[in-house]
Amino acid sequence: EFPIYFKADYSVTSLDFQLKFNGEKMAFDTINNQANYMEPTFFYNPEDSILRFTSYSLSSYEADQNLIYISFDVTDQDISAGDFEVPKAWLNGDRVSASITEYLPTALPENKSVYEVEFYPNPANDYIHVEISEDATLEIIDLNGRVVSETNRLNARQKQLINVESLSNGIYILNFKTKDTYVMKKLVINK
Repeated sequence: EFPIYFKADYSVTSLDFQLKFNGEKMAFDTINNQANYMEPTFFYNPEDSILRFTSYSLSSYEADQNLIYISFDVTDQDISAGDFEVPKAWLNGDRVSASITEYLPTALPENKSVYEVEFYPNPANDYIHVEISEDATLEIIDLNGRVVSETNRLNARQKQLINVESLSNGIYILNFKTKDTYVMKKLVINK
């Protein structure tokens, strides 16, 4: 997991960025939202290998705090800042400078909660099986940002079946919400 945060001396209510990474050493997995007031969405395009993230909030974001964690499946444990291209970033819609810095996972705050989500199959055609570590709700969001399906209650540590057969072929975002955080996963529908 790699944290994302910003520094600013003014009120920030939206954060957007683009990030490119070394696909030979890692594969994008998910984004874990640590700021429950933030409404985020993302899209990873394998054609140009760029992860695009956008978010907004009606209240100000906290500066110098980890807002999200980007999770990767790592094929090579020797990951460095050189495995990322300096991203493009925007605060409140204005372009700002951005950088990749060295990150030591052992420096994670002690109170960081670990929220685990597992689902399969992916790609799917009619149903997905979901197991989560905390009670949550689930929104399935299309790439236009529309909520196309909602599940009001997913119970912690229970395998649950979610019907996705009404969804058209394409890429969707699974947005799992607990009382404290969000976890977003990419779902591919392929019938």
